[in-house]
Amino acid sequence: MSFLIKFVFLLFCQLPFVHLFNLDTEYPIYKVGSPNSWFGFSVAAHFTSDGPSILVGAPKWTSGQPGTLKSGAVYACKPDSTNGNQCQLLSIEYPNLQESKKPPNLLHGKHLHPEGKNGQLLGFSVYSSGMREEESSKALVCAPLLRWGQNAYTDGVCYLLGADLNHKGIINTCGPLPKKDRHNDYGSCEQGFSAFIDSNVTLTGIPGARKWTGGVFAKYDFVGSGGFVDSVDRRTMELDKNQGGVLALLASHDYLGYSVHYGRFGFSHEDEKNFTVVSGATRFNQTGAVIFLPFRRNFHAEEGPNLGLLDDHFILSGRQLGSGFGSSLAVLDLNNDGPRQRISRDSDRLRGGYPAVWRD
Repeated sequence: MSFLIKFVFLLFCQLPFVHLFNLDTEYPIYKVGSPNSWFGFSVAAHFTSDGPSILVGAPKWTSGQPGTLKSGAVYACKPDSTNGNQCQLLSIEYPNLQESKKPPNLLHGKHLHPEGKNGQLLGFSVYSSGMREEESSKALVCAPLLRWGQNAYTDGVCYLLGADLNHKGIINTCGPLPKKDRHNDYGSCEQGFSAFIDSNVTLTGIPGARKWTGGVFAKYDFVGSGGFVDSVDRRTMELDKNQGGVLALLASHDYLGYSVHYGRFGFSHEDEKNFTVVSGATRFNQTGAVIFLPFRRNFHAEEGPNLGLLDDHFILSGRQLGSGFGSSLAVLDLNNDGPRQRISRDSDRLRGGYPAVWRD
């Protein structure tokens, strides 16, 4: 027995040091929403000047704006409070809070459908950079079914928020894009079905673009040579398939943009300025796939300011029919070797889903 104890002790001495934590199952803190509000559909840990908060989406609740019905809501909850109802309803859709007290006719100077915010699912996607530093703390909240104009196009919209959850701007990628052929063009983009943000990179999924072929919007903030913050936008739309566009690989109803993330995985184009966006296309080839989209700060002439495919069209495909491979993504370095691995999840309801790990 003593030999076994010594062996186990020596074995643990050879293992790298790890940090552990416990989940308190005896005295949990509850945050409770209204019935049928879908409170908790999305959550994100966020830091404001007052300390940590939990952002909670309730996409079936009311925002409190006159003239809206079940437009969705977002709450900020203090995690250290034992009062389950101590959550603050946020007003995030306008830079001027007085606008949220009027019927929603305009948003950032653009006309909305008369019922454009009804059922828009505000809070469907909620994401935070999770940074403590005020200059790096930001959040992203999306309403993928927001309808614009008299034709009620479901462009969707995402709201950029600062450290203290103040309105900083919107993302409406499909707004200026053609809609002559309705959903076959960009009349049903559903921007914000998925979302991601950190201190430098903002991503949103646009699964309804081009007859639900789908798409991705990406924004990269960086400090330029003059010391000023600059930004570069990229998107998958409008790039011809002969130029490496996603239409060279994807077809209608593939749902690119169902999930989004990014990382550096060891591809040749990657360095401190360039990275790779990853996105789930859950209906690709009826099994689902994860698509890799190079983000180059200085783009190649043939692709322009767009997100195209890898040169060899490399993707990761699901193995089972109807599994929804790529429905959710996480990017992390599992073995501390530098390049990050990507974890994908199948959403097959019959089997409960399973995670798959890919590394170069």
